[in-house]
Amino acid sequence: MEAGKDEIQPHRNPDKDLARRGSVSQRPRRLLYNHESKPFGIQWMRYGNKCTLPKIVKEIAHIAFEVDDLRKAIEGREVLIDPNSPSKGVTVAFVLEDGAPVELLEFEKPQQSGGG
Repeated sequence: MEAGKDEIQPHRNPDKDLARRGSVSQRPRRLLYNHESKPFGIQWMRYGNKCTLPKIVKEIAHIAFEVDDLRKAIEGREVLIDPNSPSKGVTVAFVLEDGAPVELLEFEKPQQSGGG
C-alpha cells in the first residue's frame, strides 16, 4: 500500500516534522494529525523534545471522553494536566486512571433562549 500524505508514518524526530504535517497546537512542540480524514477518527499526537507536557502523556497513548461537568469528573482523581482551554468552546484536563493518562473534555453548552 502506497503511503498517502495523511497516513501516519513512524517519526524519528517530531520536531522536524512540525512544519509540514498536521497542525501545531498552542502547546510547545505538540503535533496533531487530522483525525477527521482517518477511518477510525483517531487523532494521533506526536511530541517533540521541547514539549512541556508530563512524560506519561507523551509516552503512553491516551483515550478521550466527553463529560458534562469537568470539575466534577476530575474531583478526587490524580490530575496530570489541570483544566485548560486549548481551543474556543472546549475545556480539557488529563487524569491518571489505572496507570494510564485519560483526557476528559467538556464542551461549552449552547445558550438557550428564554422563550418557552
